[in-house]
Order: sequence, then structure tokens, then C-alpha cells
Amino acid sequence: MESWKLRWSKALALLVLCTAPTVISATTTPTGNDQQTDAPKDIEPTNAPRKLAPQYFQAPLLLVDENDTGNGNDKLNADTKQELVDQALSILRTIEEPALKTKRKKDQQTSIITIIAQQLRRFLLLHEAQSQEETAEKLEAKSDGNKASRKLRLAVEGLETAAKAGNSDALFLLAEMNFYGNYTHPRNYKTAFEKYKELADLTGNSTAQHMVGFIYATGIGNAVERDQAKSMLYHTFAALAGNTRSEMTLGFRYRTGVATPRNCDSAVLWYKRAADKAMEYWLSGAPGGRFLEYNAYRLADDVGGVYGQGASVSSSGANAKRKGMASTDSASDLEDILDYWQMMAVKQDLLSMYGLGKLYYDGSRVLPRNFSKARYYFNQIVNLYWEKDGRVKKSAAGRTGLDKFASRAAGQLGRMYMRGDGVKPDYEKAYKWFKRGAAGGDMVSQNGLGFMHLNGYGVQQSNQVAADWFKLSAEQGFPAAQSNLGKLLYDTGIKKDLIIATEYFELAAKQGILEAQYYLAEIYNAEGVGRTCSHAVVYYKNVVERVEATQSPLGWALRSFENGDIESAIVGYMMAAEQGYEAAQANVAYLLDQDKSAFRWQEWLHLLPEPIRSSKILSLPSPSHSPSVSPHSTANQRDNKTAELALVYWTRSAKQNNMDSFVKMGDYYYRGIGLPNSQPDVEKAVQCYQVASQFQQSAQALWNLGYMYENGIGMKQDFHLAKRFYDQAMEANNEAYLPVTLSLLKLRVRSLWNTITGGDINPIGPDDSEEDRPSPRTLLEQLFNLRPNPAYPPGRAEDDDLLPFDDADATPDGATNQRNAADDGEAAANGDFGDGWDWGDEEDDELIENMVILGLVALAGLYVWYRQQRRMQAERAEGGNAGNNQAGVDQGLGGVPGLGAWEGLGGIH
Repeated sequence: MESWKLRWSKALALLVLCTAPTVISATTTPTGNDQQTDAPKDIEPTNAPRKLAPQYFQAPLLLVDENDTGNGNDKLNADTKQELVDQALSILRTIEEPALKTKRKKDQQTSIITIIAQQLRRFLLLHEAQSQEETAEKLEAKSDGNKASRKLRLAVEGLETAAKAGNSDALFLLAEMNFYGNYTHPRNYKTAFEKYKELADLTGNSTAQHMVGFIYATGIGNAVERDQAKSMLYHTFAALAGNTRSEMTLGFRYRTGVATPRNCDSAVLWYKRAADKAMEYWLSGAPGGRFLEYNAYRLADDVGGVYGQGASVSSSGANAKRKGMASTDSASDLEDILDYWQMMAVKQDLLSMYGLGKLYYDGSRVLPRNFSKARYYFNQIVNLYWEKDGRVKKSAAGRTGLDKFASRAAGQLGRMYMRGDGVKPDYEKAYKWFKRGAAGGDMVSQNGLGFMHLNGYGVQQSNQVAADWFKLSAEQGFPAAQSNLGKLLYDTGIKKDLIIATEYFELAAKQGILEAQYYLAEIYNAEGVGRTCSHAVVYYKNVVERVEATQSPLGWALRSFENGDIESAIVGYMMAAEQGYEAAQANVAYLLDQDKSAFRWQEWLHLLPEPIRSSKILSLPSPSHSPSVSPHSTANQRDNKTAELALVYWTRSAKQNNMDSFVKMGDYYYRGIGLPNSQPDVEKAVQCYQVASQFQQSAQALWNLGYMYENGIGMKQDFHLAKRFYDQAMEANNEAYLPVTLSLLKLRVRSLWNTITGGDINPIGPDDSEEDRPSPRTLLEQLFNLRPNPAYPPGRAEDDDLLPFDDADATPDGATNQRNAADDGEAAANGDFGDGWDWGDEEDDELIENMVILGLVALAGLYVWYRQQRRMQAERAEGGNAGNNQAGVDQGLGGVPGLGAWEGLGGIH
């Protein structure tokens, strides 16, 4: 089912079209291609070459001469075969990858009036012809491509010769080029599969075995028929040889029962092997562990979720509370944050100076880390407070909050010098800054001093001194200190200490501390009475997925998507999805999703009066060119293999508690998308909607259930239950006010008619008490996206820590950390799904608003009736010229020249 927000936006857009058909027909020349109608401007477009697949996907790079292309002798000796490979690699290194422009979208306004404008723009905007400059660029690219093609052909010939002679490096490189499209080589998944399989069978190469297992699992590019049994076989061989990605794949499959019975012990076995390597990698870095990049973003969240802003669980309910806060992972928000903070930093605003320092130190999705700038802003703050010898400046005495921010900045400088972030490691300076910060009560500094004493970094090693500092920091709620204190207690081996350590680990794990999650996994996996396999597997999974650098293609997939290389993005996300990343599963499904129609005319025509439904103004063809009004009529026109794969990943994402994915599953079953013979399964759709509606998480699912009860789809028709679900949708998300109001209006009319005519459908009963319901947004607020946007949340003062991050070494997405730290299902059960806003004593006159809406619909119907009467008069009139003129006016959109070019606007696929 479509988003209710989009659904009613289309209805209102249609009313606008109904009242202005002559303007549209006179000012537009429709075309069949609408790909560019609403493409936003690029943010900082770059001409950087397309990134190749991650380094662990590539063969070693060797330097040799370019000229020798090799020969076809199958009896080449080992040196000759390797020379052919070296020569081919030398040629390939001279081929430049094509430049791609960044296509990351700016954040968009998502009020209903904006959605209406977007829908109208699909009808009104024309496509601009390519400029001469673009044409010249294409010609130049074609010339460069011809040169690259010649080099590529020479290199491939040499590699093929070496591969036929049994050279494993040549086989591997050919497989990688065909799979990833490296060095401008065209992708050919079937050839890639053949090369990988030949290499795996010939040498037992674990990477090749993993790739064969992946291709068998997905059937990507129709390279081979999907065969989960063979996929499990090759993944098992690769995992036994130590391939981390196959270990994760097996862990996920045994945990969720994909192509094998569920087996928690087997899942723990494989996830632990991968997690042990992840921890080894993390601890091999600077003191405190390596900095961990985070790329597990859901692409749909950039546009408010799979159903749009306000209609998706990710942007409504409890999650809607974050919408008023700026995000450093948003390009447009970040630009505003930087501009404001830099302006205020010039005025020595402490919050802005510290915020800039932390932002440059930690980085974000759209801002690389910059240690020199971070150190600059931290130094500015400490120089306002301390003299060089450590004495507090006299001028600092009258500055409110300076001591607090100076202590925080000192703690960050101590971290930089201890770890060597942007500076040469210097334990003496680190200790100096930690001492100053700790004197001011800074928890980062207290933890830093404890860490230095624990490991003897420039000071005498002392577990007792370390524990004292850790305890001071942990009592302030610093998660890294809680983890460090838990580790000290864990190492004693005393049962009483182990219980306390577990409590500290759980506190730290909720904030995303990697080491705490690992130790919890070890505790829950330990043999004994307290062993809990289900908890252990969750924490092991969190650990290995957090250390992306050792095994994850998520970073490559995200860069590919933002650079416009959608095929590479799908490949990368699909690989990560097979490894068990929920965000990757949701992203693959989102990119493959074919249920993203912009307009499905016939699905909502029944909502409008008969005069409008029968008018020629609505004679535009539907995507399926079928007169049926069934919501399932478009399913048979889809690529069922792609839809089937999308449904697989929506399902896997849903199993990992993504509620929007549950609703999407329901939509696929409801329409028959991705199912055998495209036959709908309404019963399963109902089950999916019911799961997503538990605890009132998804207003969309609640609205869908109300719609199905209203129309008797998949269940007995019941107007009373339909109203209950519509009301619950309103309670779950007050942004559903307009669509729910319209739905209830229609429902009341149907229920009244059912009562008058003596129908047997259960009518609407007495209204439930509305005393405890949140005050909904009015029609004007809904249309123009009006809502409070305070500078600071209620009850928070300016000197509170209002930054979009905290001092903890947590991942950028706090919500993700909390979700990952909990076992399956707990996040939903413990969530707060209220709207989170206090709308005061505002009273809405719903009757007036309903009358306005009815008036608009009636006006549109009256206008259509008037046009029909004029047309009938024209047909009876004598005089050809007068009659022809009248007929031309009355045709509206149905008479627009080139109407056939509008076909296909019913959906964006």
C-alpha cells in the first residue's frame, strides 16, 4: 500500500489539476521521460574517479612493461605466466576510471503542500535539452574510452592467456574485473562466476569460495540459478579457511534460519571467530583502540524513510523527536551548523568553539576528520582559561561556563596526545592535559588518567589508581570508563566482581562501547548455569559488524551510491546484506524496490465523486494500461525476479526488527509483488501489518489495517474496527491527521449509508474518549508543515550539552547503538511511541475543516458537470467553427496533443 501522506497528496493535487486544465494544456508539452523533473542540485559536485572495489577485493598490483600481450601457449612456464600477469597489470594501471558526479540529494521539505507541488511538477515541467558543453564532454569521453578500450583489450588478452595456462593470479584478476567492473571492464557476472569457481576448485582460494557462495545465494545478474544448498557449501569451505565474510554469513544464516535450520550454537561459533579477529584488529591501533568508521546508514532515511517523512517509522513517533534537531550527517544541516558555529566562534562563544572542535575531531558522514582544526579550536578554549604554566587566568574568573568548557577541551587534547591523533604521541603532554581536565571534573580526562595508569603510559602502572579514576568517570555516566572498570573487575575472576562487571558492561554496551559488547558476549557464552546463547550471538554480531574495516563493503557501497554508481551500490549492499547487516538488507530492498509509483490513478479514483471519476480529465493511462481498479493490477507487469529478490531482503530486514520493512513486506504480499505468478496473499499482508502495528509503532500499518477492515480485504468487513485502527494511526503519529480525517469522513458516510439501507456490516459505535489523545495538527498546519521548532528542547538550558554527539567513543548513530545493544524485540517493547510534542490548549474545529474539504470536492465535481453541459450544448449547436472551439476547450487533459507520451508516468521504476 502507498503512504497515506502521499495518497492524499495525490488527491489534492488532482483537485488542482481539475480546476486548471486549460492552463496545463496550453503551457506544457508532455514527454515520456520524467527522470530529471525534480532532481535537486548536487552538493559540491566532484569529478573524482569512481572508486574501485575495496582493496581486499583486488589482486596485488605489480609494475611491468605495457607492450607484450602474451600468446596462447598453454604450456607456459611459471615465470612466463607471471610475466603476462605483470604486463597486464601494468597496462591496467594506466587506464583512468570515468569521472562521476556526486548525486547525493539535499534534504527536502516534506510538508504535504511540498509533496503536492512535486506531483504537479511531474506534469508541468519540461525536460531541457543537453547543452553543447555536455555534448562536447561526451565526445571527449568517447575518445578517451576508445583509447582505454584498446589498452583494456591488450591486458585482457594477456590475462586470458595466463589463465588458460592455469595461473591463479590471472584467474582472480579476471574474475574481479568482470564482477566489479574495475579498470573500465564491462561487468559480466556469468564470466565472473566461472572464473571464481575455476579458481576455487583449482586452488581452494577462500575469497573465490566466498564469491561463489555469494553468487549461488543471490543469482546476481542471472549468472547462475539460485541454489542455497551450494551457497552454504562454498561458504562453509571459505569460513573453515578463515574467510571473515563467510563466517559472518554462516553466523547470520544459522541465527535466522536462512537455508538451514536455526542453530544458536552454530551461529555463536561462527560469529565468535569473526568477533575475535575484529577485536584483535581494533586493539592493534592507537591506545584506546582504532577509530572505527561507520557506514551502515539506511538510504531511505535520507528522504524520511521508505514511505516518506512522517509516514515511516524511522521519521515518526519517537523518532520524530529528532527531526527538530540538526544532524551532522546531513549535508545541508552540516553547512548550516558550520556557518553558525564559525560565526559564533569568532565572538568566542564557548559552545560553538567546542562544538567545532568535536565535529572536526570525530568527523561525520559528510565531513572528514580534521585533527589540525580540532586542535586549533580546543587550544583556543584552553588558552582563554589557563596560562602556559597552568595557572588560571584572572580574566577567566568572570566568564560563566569557561571552566567547564576548558576542562572538556583539555580532555580532548589529552586524548589527541595520548593516541597521536594529528600529533606525535606524547604521554607527558597527554598527562598534563588530563590532569587539568580532571581537576575541573571532566569525565573524559578522568578516564584518560585511569587508562594511562592501567597501561603504564608515561606513569607508574597501578590497577588501583586506574580503578579510582575509572570509578570517578563512570559515576558521571561516561561509558568508556564504565567498560574499563568492568574489565578490571572481570579480570579478577571473582564471582562477585563478575556480577558487578556485567552491570558496568551492560551500561556501556547500551552506548555502543565495542569492548563492553565483546565482554558481554564472552560472559553470556561462557559454559555454566548462566550461559545465554541468544544474548551472546547478538553481542558477537554487534562487535563484528561494528569493525567494518576488516570485512565490510559498506563504505564502498555508500560512496558508489553517492557518486551515482547505483549498480556498484547494489552489489556492495547485497554482499553486506548476505553477511547479516540489517541496514544493507534494507538498502538492497529499497534500491531494488519496484513499488515506488508516483501515481497509481485507478487505486484512489474511488475516493472521488462519480462526476470526476467519469470525466475525460482522468483519461490518462494507468501504468498497467488496464481498466481494472484492483490494486493488484500492476503486479504482473513487473520483473518478478528482481521483485522476488527485493522481497527476500525486505523479509530479512524485517526479521531484524525494521518495522518499515514489515510494512513493505505486507505491501508486497498485498499486491502479489515477488510472489509466484504474482498472486496476492492478503492473509500474510495482514499478518505483516499487525506485527508492524504492535505498540503503535507504524501509523502506516495501522492505517492499512483500517483500510482493509473498511473494505473487507482479507478479513470480515467491519466499520467499527476500521475506525479503531484509523484512530490508532492518529494516536501513533499526529502527522496522520489529514489523511485519517479524510478516511474517517468517508467511513462515516459509508457507515451511515449502511445503517440507512439495513446493511449487515458492523457500523461505527460510540466514539472512544478523546480526553487523553494528543491535540492533532490543524489542516493549515498539515498543509504548510507548521510545527514548533524551538532553539533548544523544553527544559534544557544553553549551558547543557546540546551537541549532536557526546564525549563517548560511540558510533555516530546513537539510536543504532541502542538498537544493536538490545536483544531482538526489546527495542520495540521498550520504545516510547508518543508524538513527543505539547501543542498547548489549541482547539481545532474539525467540523469546519471537514466542510472545507467536502466543499473542495463538491466544487470540483460541479465544475466537471458544468463542462459536460457545455460540451453537450456544443454538440447540438449549429455552425462548425463555434462547435469545434467549444469541443477543444472541453477536452481538457484528454485532448492534449501527444497524450501518448504521458504513458509510463503512472510509476517510477
